[in-house]
Amino acid sequence: MYLASTVVPAVAAGDAARGERVFQRCFACHSVDPNEQAKLQGPSLYRIMGRPAAAVPGFEYSDAMRRKGAAGLVWDRATLDRYIADPEGLVPGTAMSAPPPRDEQERADLLAYLGRSIALSGGRRSLRACTCRSYTTPAVAEP
Repeated sequence: MYLASTVVPAVAAGDAARGERVFQRCFACHSVDPNEQAKLQGPSLYRIMGRPAAAVPGFEYSDAMRRKGAAGLVWDRATLDRYIADPEGLVPGTAMSAPPPRDEQERADLLAYLGRSIALSGGRRSLRACTCRSYTTPAVAEP
């Protein structure tokens, strides 16, 4: 007997250790440390899997991201993969300052790392400047 099946593109299996290295592109703006106290340009990515978009308390999201969250966007592996590959494509009116990883395996590795964030006791980040347009940034007075 022949059974027909529908082929659905799947997110490739990732390696969390390699994903931690990929995350170095992200940690100027984001943290996976549950105890992070610094005010970063991007929201915490700690326990992002299964979390509704624009749901980190106290973080000032862009209007575009808030609208997507209100419309029911929830971060899972497939949705995060789409967003990381093309932020503007998934949430029009938003962008990230770092160029997105175009390589499917790099994204899979990053997603494996982010999925592991529940067990992380401390993330690493840099104090490099970030110009993420997906998030509201404070106004700076001109001298």
